[in-house]
Amino acid sequence: MSFKEKALRIIERQNSAETYQLRIPPGSLSLAIDLPRLKASPSVSVVAEAADSGNAVQVCRSILPHLAAGTALHFLILDAPEQMMAGELDQLVWSLQSLGLALVDMLGSGRDVLVAFRSATTLDAEEMEVWISRDGAEVSLLHSEANDLLRRYPILGKCFYEQELLDHVAGRSRGGVFVDIGANMGNHTVFLAGLAQMRGYAFEPDPQVFACLERNIVVNGLSDKVMPFALALGDHEGTARLVHKECGNSGATQFAAGPGTTRLQRLDTVLAGIDRLDVVKIDVEGMEREVIEGSSGLLSRFQPDLYVEVLDDDRLGGIERILEPFGYTRIRRHCGNPTWEFRAQSRG
Repeated sequence: MSFKEKALRIIERQNSAETYQLRIPPGSLSLAIDLPRLKASPSVSVVAEAADSGNAVQVCRSILPHLAAGTALHFLILDAPEQMMAGELDQLVWSLQSLGLALVDMLGSGRDVLVAFRSATTLDAEEMEVWISRDGAEVSLLHSEANDLLRRYPILGKCFYEQELLDHVAGRSRGGVFVDIGANMGNHTVFLAGLAQMRGYAFEPDPQVFACLERNIVVNGLSDKVMPFALALGDHEGTARLVHKECGNSGATQFAAGPGTTRLQRLDTVLAGIDRLDVVKIDVEGMEREVIEGSSGLLSRFQPDLYVEVLDDDRLGGIERILEPFGYTRIRRHCGNPTWEFRAQSRG
C-alpha cells in the first residue's frame, strides 16, 4: 500500500462515517462546508495539493472555532516540492499550532505528508509521547507541553533536537562521562546515555520539566547511567527564582540567583566525588558565567570539552576570558542557537 493510500485510509477510516473531509479546490478558497456535520465530527481532514497549502491553512483558520474540543484534524499535503519538505513545512506546522492546534504526529513518504493535530491545548499521555528510531534503537521522549518547540524536532525531523551537535559529541567522547546543565526534558541526556554509551549527570531546575526528564531516563532504561538533579547551578550556594517562562518554548525558561524556592548550588560541590568528566553542556539562558565559575575546580581537574549556548557576543567574550586561564580555546559554533565549543589544549 502506498503512503497516499495509507494516509487516505487514516483520514477516511470507518467508511468516512465519523470523518469529515475537506478537499481544497486547486487555486481556490471556494469551499462548501456543512457546519452541523463539521461540529459533530470527532475527526476532520483537510486535503490539499502543495501549491494550495496556504489556502488550506486559511480553511483551518475558518473552521477551528466550530470544532469541538479534542477533535482530531489531519492535514494531508500531496506532491510537496523539495523546498517545502526542507523548510516550509515547519512554518506551515507553526502556523497551524498558532491557531491553537496541538501537534500529534507526522507521516511522510516521498512528496506526500500527513500531519496530525488535535483541537486542544493538551494531549493524552499516548499522544504526547514521541518516538525516535536511530541506529537500530527506539527512544521514547515525553515533553512538558504539546506544542513545545523541542517537541517539533523529533516529530517533523524524526531526529533529536540539535542532532549535529550530539553526533559531534558522540564522535569525540563516546563511552565517557557528561554533565548536562539545563537538561530540559532530556533530549541531550537520553541521546548521550542511550546511543553514545555515556554515563552522566543531568540538571534541570523547572519542576514540571524535571518530571519529564526523570520519566525519560526511567522509560528508556537509563536509571543506572544517569543521575538527575532538580536544582539550579551557579557560583555560590543559596536559592534561585524563576524569572521567565515562555509558553511553547521550555528551553527559554530563565532562573536567577536570589530569594526563591529553587535550590542553587555549585557544580564543584555537587560532583566533588567524581573521578572522570569528558563533556559539559551548558544551556542556562544567561547564567553561563555563574555556572562556569561554580565549576572551576572540575574544569581545572578534568578539562572536559565544553559546549556553551551563548546568544550575546559580549557575554561570549566574557566567557572566553574566564576560560582562558584554564587553557581553553574557542573551537567552533554549533546549532542555530549558537552553542560554542571550547576545548582545552590537553585534549587536542
